[in-house]
Amino acid sequence: MLYSEKFIDILFNRQEDLNGMSKDEKFTIEGKIIKHNPGGRFCVEIQTEKDPYIIKDAYVCGKIKMNSIRLVVGDTVLVEIDCNDFKGRILKRL
Repeated sequence: MLYSEKFIDILFNRQEDLNGMSKDEKFTIEGKIIKHNPGGRFCVEIQTEKDPYIIKDAYVCGKIKMNSIRLVVGDTVLVEIDCNDFKGRILKRL
């Protein structure tokens, strides 16, 4: 899924636009796993209109761990992003 540059710009670059949001505000975005990091962390690529954006620190949610679902490089996943620290949480494999 392609996301517009305006959406990605607001989400990742313009912190002043996010200041009015609550702490619990989260965005759900579709991405692709490009790298497996130590400690169960992943690098996830979000496809935009111009350039891909990479979330360097995405971790797996508890349901995926509990059900022993394997994630490998190249899988398409649904990522929830917190607007405070921009770390991703992988919700499910698509």
